[in-house]
Amino acid sequence: ETAVDGASPDESGDTSASRHELEVKLSRAKEDLADRVLAYHRKFHPTWGQLFKTGYQNSRFAQQVEDYACLYTARASNLALHSPDARFHTIADVMPHDHK
Repeated sequence: ETAVDGASPDESGDTSASRHELEVKLSRAKEDLADRVLAYHRKFHPTWGQLFKTGYQNSRFAQQVEDYACLYTARASNLALHSPDARFHTIADVMPHDHK
């Protein structure tokens, strides 16, 4: 008696059981991932979601803020040591909420 791919009936049963076990683990992992993704998205605004990110990139809104936003400071004297021609810009594409 031979089973699939020339394996003995016992080997075929072991393979089938192993495959079933892996499928169960995969199903659990997918459910866990789905739960984590949902929990992550619930941390943001229910309608607008993440305003500054689209996936791993800045959103169009974030890009416009970066391009056109003014520089704010508590007092103008904080800028006293900088040249009037100084240009201020971000040094990285990282938002404050990306830090853990």
